Amino acid sequence: IRMISRQFLRLPVPGAHSVFQGTRSLSSLSHAPLMGLSGPSSSTLSRPASSPLPPSPQRRAMSGFNFVGPKNLDNILDVEACRDLPGDEVAKMWKAYHDDKEGCLGWVMEGEVGSAVLSTARDRNGKFFIVPIFESPGSSDDGANGPGDCYGTTPDNAGYFNLVVQFFPDSHFVLAPLDKYQADPSSAQPVLSFSVFDDFIPDKNLCLVRADVVAKGLDEADAVKVVSMCVRGWEGKGSPDYVHLFNNKTEEFQFDRYIEDARKQWFGVL
Repeated sequence: IRMISRQFLRLPVPGAHSVFQGTRSLSSLSHAPLMGLSGPSSSTLSRPASSPLPPSPQRRAMSGFNFVGPKNLDNILDVEACRDLPGDEVAKMWKAYHDDKEGCLGWVMEGEVGSAVLSTARDRNGKFFIVPIFESPGSSDDGANGPGDCYGTTPDNAGYFNLVVQFFPDSHFVLAPLDKYQADPSSAQPVLSFSVFDDFIPDKNLCLVRADVVAKGLDEADAVKVVSMCVRGWEGKGSPDYVHLFNNKTEEFQFDRYIEDARKQWFGVL
């Protein structure tokens, strides 16, 4: 795998800080720690209203940031050179490359799943969603282990706060704290982003996913859960189809029911 990686991956030039062309490394970013992960906050874990975002036509894009992740797959892989490789070899190479990358996560999905996710996201009526991050159970109740301690220590009553997710064409998802977005969408800074690359779907039934953790304090295991919940939402196979309701039938989006379903998925019950 290592020999293949050197042949097909876009390796950094000596002295460079990032494998991406024209982007900054995670270590050079100066975003503040993610609110709600570094210390207790009464507003961070508060429950939003039933309609956490305005109706779809009134929603504004998050725009005041520089996207951290790769703009396209060819920033990482020599896509054309990989065309002749078996799909499982490309998958192994992708996973191996990200194994030792701090703050960067990479995994693969079946082509059908990736196609469904991107089809929904690229539709003009499927660009927004919200995803909760739940407090890990088992912490003490004295506040020493961070926010959520006073909200409970079991999956059934663990505290949470929400991220707003916005899709940016052609394959990127950006997540920021909901309260920051509600205050000013144009200045909300991302805490996590991920990209769904469909370059190998037609010939290998393989979709490559790349996530970049921006915020200090956001655990990578939690980042994986967040991305998995986004994928499940945009895939559109759940009942109800929360992403569709959230974007197109806001009045039918039941926030409480969604949070409980999200809680089950987060803790592995659903």
